Amino acid sequence: MKSKYLFVISIVGIFAILFVVILSAPKNISEIKYKEKTRIGQMPFTDSLVYLHDPAHISRYKELLIVTDNGNSRILVIDTSFNLKYMLGKRGRGPSEFMDPNCAVMNDNYLFVKDNILSDIKIFKKDSLITAIQLKRRCVSPFGVDRNNNIYLSSQSDQHVITKVDIQGNVISEFGEIKKEKSDKLTRINSAASIVIDEGQNIYALFYTTPIIQKYDPKGTLLWETNLSYLPAVKKRLEEIEESNKKGTSPGYSYQSVGLSISVDKNKAYCKMSSKGSEQSLFVVDAISGDVEAFVKFELKDKKNAHSILSYNNKILFIDTISDLLVITERE
Repeated sequence: MKSKYLFVISIVGIFAILFVVILSAPKNISEIKYKEKTRIGQMPFTDSLVYLHDPAHISRYKELLIVTDNGNSRILVIDTSFNLKYMLGKRGRGPSEFMDPNCAVMNDNYLFVKDNILSDIKIFKKDSLITAIQLKRRCVSPFGVDRNNNIYLSSQSDQHVITKVDIQGNVISEFGEIKKEKSDKLTRINSAASIVIDEGQNIYALFYTTPIIQKYDPKGTLLWETNLSYLPAVKKRLEEIEESNKKGTSPGYSYQSVGLSISVDKNKAYCKMSSKGSEQSLFVVDAISGDVEAFVKFELKDKKNAHSILSYNNKILFIDTISDLLVITERE
């Protein structure tokens, strides 16, 4: 009788283990196609043409697109029909000038622009400067802003993934555990490569040296964490980085990256991962569950290297670092 009970318990245990394994196993992901429709490198404005030069970042506020035109030290605000509405900034250290703008984000109240060299965030009401926040730590990553004008930053010297500051630069809270990425040759502090805020004021962080995406609620509580390292394209990238570390080579800042850019639209998070050369590596993650749903396959007219991405209304816009163009693709 005792052996019979042990047999039943063993069978139940085996089924329980199988059930857990099935639930935890990565789901098959589909492929969705986006086709290039147009590309933008210049826009008419008054009686002249405005040219992009080394654009660094693109974001969206309602029906406006905000392009950080780094090479020209200015910010372009255009509508979704790609007409230039206004622009601000020029190279310099003055109140409305930039030395190295790398990210601009807008909410209902203000336009926020971060400058890497000046290490500050300038805050504008349209094209009029309201105030400037001097950052205590160097922050190179794109940041997020909520509807209450709070700013969400990540720095490699922070003890947390995200630091939340108010419009005066006062720290409100810090949350998220920094992860250290180790290899045979190198230990890297893994800060967020990109931070965005959705319409529900939830915060998404895509890590820089580890293929992890996290979602936090407005209070800073972790809702889910998804590791993308099992995906073939991401796994290949990690192997390339590890191999370069073993050889003792110094491939540079951008080559060591894993996560690059994240955009959230209609409960979908679009994660642009680093890839060698002009290969594309973009995944769609369900923003509710954190499950990876799809791999994006681009149909492009020529080789491009997508950096900052923006998704909305079945479109994916990205900045091509090869041609300095803004590329617009639509879902097939």
